[in-house]
Amino acid sequence: MSSARRIYVSAVHEEFPEVLEVLRLSLEELGCLMVILEASPPYWRTLDKRIRDRVPTCEAVLHLVGQRCGRCPDIPTVPKDKTRSSVAQMEHEISAELAASTVKLPLGVHVIVSGDGHTAPSGLRPEDEAQVQMQTQHRESLLAAGTTHDMPQDGTAWKQLLCRLLGLVDPSTAGAAMAQLPPPSITIRPARQEAKPASGMSPIAIGVIVVGVLVVGLGLLDMLKSKKTAGTAAATEVAAPFDAAIAHQVLQTYVSIYCDWMRDTVDMPVMYLDHWTRLTLPERAKLPESQVKSLLEQSITQDIGPAFTVEDRLAALLAAGKYQTAMDFALVHQAALSAEGCEIAALAAASRFDQTVSTSHEERAIRFYRSAVEKTDPQKEPASWARRQSALATLLDVQGLKSEALTLSAAAVAALEKVPDQAPLELAYARLLTAQNLRGEKAVELGKKAIAIFEQEPYKEAPLKLMAWSMMATVHLNETAGSPGYTSEAVVLLRNAVNESEKKLGPTHPLTGYHLYRLGSTFASRALPASAQAEGGDSLAKSMSDAVMKTQLTEAETYLQRALTLHEAGYGSKHLSTAYALSAMGQLFSKQGRFAEAEPLHRRALTIAVEHLGSRHPKLAYFKTGLAGCLQKTGNIAETEKLMRESLEELETFGIASKQELCGVYLQTASILSGLKKYSEAARLLEKALANAPENDLPLRSGISINLFNTHMLDQRLGDARLVTERALPVLLRTKMHLEDPNRALISMLRAHAVWKTQLGEPASALKARYQVMFKDAGVDNDTFENIWIKVAQ
Repeated sequence: MSSARRIYVSAVHEEFPEVLEVLRLSLEELGCLMVILEASPPYWRTLDKRIRDRVPTCEAVLHLVGQRCGRCPDIPTVPKDKTRSSVAQMEHEISAELAASTVKLPLGVHVIVSGDGHTAPSGLRPEDEAQVQMQTQHRESLLAAGTTHDMPQDGTAWKQLLCRLLGLVDPSTAGAAMAQLPPPSITIRPARQEAKPASGMSPIAIGVIVVGVLVVGLGLLDMLKSKKTAGTAAATEVAAPFDAAIAHQVLQTYVSIYCDWMRDTVDMPVMYLDHWTRLTLPERAKLPESQVKSLLEQSITQDIGPAFTVEDRLAALLAAGKYQTAMDFALVHQAALSAEGCEIAALAAASRFDQTVSTSHEERAIRFYRSAVEKTDPQKEPASWARRQSALATLLDVQGLKSEALTLSAAAVAALEKVPDQAPLELAYARLLTAQNLRGEKAVELGKKAIAIFEQEPYKEAPLKLMAWSMMATVHLNETAGSPGYTSEAVVLLRNAVNESEKKLGPTHPLTGYHLYRLGSTFASRALPASAQAEGGDSLAKSMSDAVMKTQLTEAETYLQRALTLHEAGYGSKHLSTAYALSAMGQLFSKQGRFAEAEPLHRRALTIAVEHLGSRHPKLAYFKTGLAGCLQKTGNIAETEKLMRESLEELETFGIASKQELCGVYLQTASILSGLKKYSEAARLLEKALANAPENDLPLRSGISINLFNTHMLDQRLGDARLVTERALPVLLRTKMHLEDPNRALISMLRAHAVWKTQLGEPASALKARYQVMFKDAGVDNDTFENIWIKVAQ
């Protein structure tokens, strides 16, 4: 069988939907695979990188030119030494550059221009003047070169042109067999590839994505076990004749193993996943290893028919680790895919945690999961529909689309609660995912319901339990500001996850490193001495509290150092996950006052992140703000302010950060500006933070209000400070922040408010009675109120 040739097609897709479909079919009939650039974020560097990665994998480029310019990278992302071009124009320019330099495109770069009578489909958004001018100049320059070809009008004409340009033979006229997809070189036990990192996201993001693509394949495994395979049990090195029915069962078993592995490992790189599945597949399939290898090889090259489906081909590509080919194949056959096929395609996309194209594969996985949900009847298959809905919600959550993710996961919970016995693990996951995006007691209650499932047989030993503990810890930490007790509960859960991971997977397993990272980060971020919060109190109590904090930070350092070691060993020293671990260590050292040690860690983390993400990317804010916090303490205010302003600009420009993340950067930047006595600008940022803070995130809104009050007081804007107090008091009381040991900010706000109301003529007794009612409505007991009132009245 001949290998299919990959032909890269560059075009404004919205202008040529019918032409592209005819071209795709024509290429397939000629034994070729059409490769396109999937939807990408409008960042110049990302687009440039993806085009340069994709084009060299093809043998030719076809550049279709019409009247429309199409999508363009955002102007702020275009380097100063580059001229702004549309995406399609970038594809042509880069292809021509590569063909003329070191990269071989053996079948050439060909420009195909639509006729003057061609019109774009109706209903498209009119392009602006700059786009029209760019496309006119591009089209005229290509026509002037005299190397263009007229765009064919039908499939026959397309095949004739393609045969002439690419040197192909039309099998319908030459009698040749249709070319098939290339057979892979499959190694049952592949060597570990250290040079290719498997993830471009934080350990938490990876864990959330992979655990979200759950598939229950145990029923398929039972079906396979009932199949009599005694005749094939003898080990042999001779490839058996292809049996489509057996291949179908083997591939279904592979998908089952794949999903079991996801439950076991959550955030493991694909290289480990490949190794494990290939060791396990022969045993689970009850076939000799050599026959499994032969079946996988043959499954990729078999014709699709009643006994061997499009889904089988996709599963074979997935099993062979041909993730990119699987996605290309799925795009070509998307209309024919069942819900299961869309899910397999989404698994292939979610498996490609390549640091240079991770966003692209997230988007593809989202697209396939949307199709899978649409093709699943929630009435007939509630469990399957809800599982796919949860997976889609997970991917949206990672991209920062929290609101839509919450809506989808909540719908999945509602569907699964109607049939709780059909998919209890999926119900637990959907509940935890929903709880992570909620706030308040409702979120905690929902999370506890999920954890309760793992206390029942047979789920006490379910591998998903480790990630469930980690997700529940996140739910508790979301509520920490409202009740310090939640921190303790989160720590217990994370300790359980670390201990179980060490016991079942080993102390050097990368998943153990993930849970150590979570636990260490929790200790580092939550350890605050009472002397930094409480007003009054004896020095002995403060010293004891400071000693506790020191112990917690020492423990955090132990956990984070181990996590960093495992990340570097498992992912590589220049991997983005390692950068997150470095940044966490830097933040810990900063909290301990070890700024000389913290700064190089932060700088190294930022350098790695820039190498992976480019110089302008919203995810850089995490690394820049970490470094800025360290530099602020060492007096490097100029670079601190620069880093914070860059972070804000990137988050506001790209708009994919969560509200909480954006508010955090507003708060940190405002703190820096206040230190520079730029109070008015700091206050404006805090007002922005308050406007962006979710209404249900009372701890966050309280923290912003306290900072805004302090900023106005420092600026001697007493009237504004009192107005902030008027708005903030009900929120502070509802969160029960620091009520047992009130901090200076709360006392100051109450005191300012009381003085203001007294000046307006309200008697002190009436004011106290009004506060008493306010506290009671917020659920605060009278003894706590009296304790606070004494301090306010001092």
